[in-house]
Amino acid sequence: MFRASDCAGMFALLLHCQAFTAIFAMEAALKITALGLFRYLKDRWNCFDLFVVSLSLIELGLSGNKAFSILRSFRLVCSR
Repeated sequence: MFRASDCAGMFALLLHCQAFTAIFAMEAALKITALGLFRYLKDRWNCFDLFVVSLSLIELGLSGNKAFSILRSFRLVCSR
């Protein structure tokens, strides 16, 4: 049975996902700007963060396509 509260919860979850993706993407961009790309990529955690942010941005871009919902699961598994 479908409830209206389920729809509101999904909308809130989507907004939070978009907000956190934007925050982490801005963090990565600021760090790349401050450190430079090569110094940024020397740290393995930064490489991992950039990978997760990239997957998140790809997933948001392809959010209408259900075939790419596996990216969301991968991002949750990889979060530190």
